[in-house]
This record gives sequence, structure tokens and C-alpha cells, in this order.
Amino acid sequence: MWLKEPTYIITQKSLADPRVLKLFAKKVLNGKLVIIPDTQAQTNNELTHERRLRHLQSLQQLLKGKLKVIDKPLDHKDLLKLLKGKHRYFITTMAQELLPIKDELTGLNILDLNELYKDLEPDYLPGTELRVVVSKRGKEETEGIGYVDGGIKVVISDGARYLGKELEVIVTAGIETNVGKLIFARPKYREV
Repeated sequence: MWLKEPTYIITQKSLADPRVLKLFAKKVLNGKLVIIPDTQAQTNNELTHERRLRHLQSLQQLLKGKLKVIDKPLDHKDLLKLLKGKHRYFITTMAQELLPIKDELTGLNILDLNELYKDLEPDYLPGTELRVVVSKRGKEETEGIGYVDGGIKVVISDGARYLGKELEVIVTAGIETNVGKLIFARPKYREV
């Protein structure tokens, strides 16, 4: 049995996010793509506009005829009509894009890239071993700071002496902050 090809809907604002392009390039998302005008008035800068155009050109090459751009603004009813359907998914990178339809979200397939990326972040449990480049000193004199994939900050006790070097560390704890995960670690090997 063959499944119907999915249709993904995205606003021009979210098109500027490079993760959208990556998901289609890696074929994580595979199907048709419809780009619609922003659901709310947005201020644009030239850099964002250029990025959107680059992503649009790349997607046109990747999707070869499976891309549709709607230029005219959609009213509330037309937007809901476009989004409703078993194989339709609204891709968003900003929760406020959903405000015009917040009362009718039940039954809509919504793919929030921020939530997806957060769900896919690796868990660094105590005892996990990592390799980290100590890039700067921490708040405490002996602390070193490094970063792992995804920009997750690692605070390394007794890590300041390894500034500029790659170091094997063992995770001792981790916390979730308002700006993301924060990992605490110690060097795997102690100098004698």
C-alpha cells in the first residue's frame, strides 16, 4: 500500500531558518512544499531577505517541481483550508505564527522545528565521556568553558589550565536553563 505524498506548508518568515533547507536536503522531509506569506506583519532586514531567496533557490533545485509559492495574503479561512488535511504539515520556527489560528489548532499537523531540535538534542547523563576544546576561562579561576555540538555549554572544573586544548571530560551534572542546556564536567584524567 502506498501512502500519499505529504505536503509541507511554511511561511516566508520561517523559510529564512537554515534548518528548513537542511531537513529537505537530507530528505528528512520529503514531499511537496508550499510557501505562503507571513501570517503576521513582519519587519524584514536585507540579510534575512537574501537568506530567504538563497533558500528558495536551493529548494527549487532540490524539489524539482514540487514547490509552490503563494504570493497573495491568505485570510483566516483560506489559511485553515490550506492547512487542513491528513497529509499536510505546517512547519514553523516561531510559535507566534500560529496566533491567527490558535483557536483551531486541534487536528492540524504542526511541526515546530524548535521543539524538534530540542527533542533531538543528545542527553548528557552523569558519567558520559566527551571531548571538548577548552575555549575560555569560567567564572571561577580554575574553571574552563567549552562547547559541544548544538552549542551546549560545558563548565569544566579544573579546566582552566587546559585553555586552547582538547580535553577528555566526564559529565558530572547537567541542568536546563532558560537559554538551553548547561553541562558540568571534570577532566577524565588528573595530572599528577
